[in-house]
Amino acid sequence: GRLFVPLIKKLERSGPNCADKTIVQYLASQTATTNLWPNDQELLNRFIEAPLYWWLTKGRLRLLLEGIEMQLRKEGKAETESLPPRLHIEHILPIGWHRHWPLPSFTHIEAEDAANAERDKSINTIGNLTLVSQPLNNALSNDPWERKRTTLHSHSVLYLNKTLLDDSSSIWDETAITERARKLHDVAVRVWPHADVFCHNPPT
Repeated sequence: GRLFVPLIKKLERSGPNCADKTIVQYLASQTATTNLWPNDQELLNRFIEAPLYWWLTKGRLRLLLEGIEMQLRKEGKAETESLPPRLHIEHILPIGWHRHWPLPSFTHIEAEDAANAERDKSINTIGNLTLVSQPLNNALSNDPWERKRTTLHSHSVLYLNKTLLDDSSSIWDETAITERARKLHDVAVRVWPHADVFCHNPPT
């Protein structure tokens, strides 16, 4: 309410012909931490570092991934832009990685602790998340990466997973997660451009 009630008043004053410009200028002018319109670099930092799986509601996170999927379909000239219904968020590197995807042994406990912390940090970032159907989610479970790759290749129709399989190496680790986060960010900023883009390329 604190964000949108003032916007409605501004829209009433400016009229429908200037609605797009009014909305962009209003959102870009926000200074409160909860209302800031992040620039591309700030968004990239969140994609790489933030545990978005916990920060966002599952509905919002699914909308974010679906928006990226729709853009990939558009750019890939897919035959349809319709998404399968009731998609689920899947962790590629599973939350229970300690049991199912263990790290190699370390000579020094400090190195082992650092590696564990880095993996725990990566688990819930967007680079480690994708969308799948419920049956496919059940099938993937905590399988090792090579088996997950085979299952996704055989059954997934999403561009999110097509690019995941095309771009990733035989090893799925923190480096691969960060690289995928960067690639998802490249798509996201084309779906949701920053205000600067609108200022230089105003809507027609």
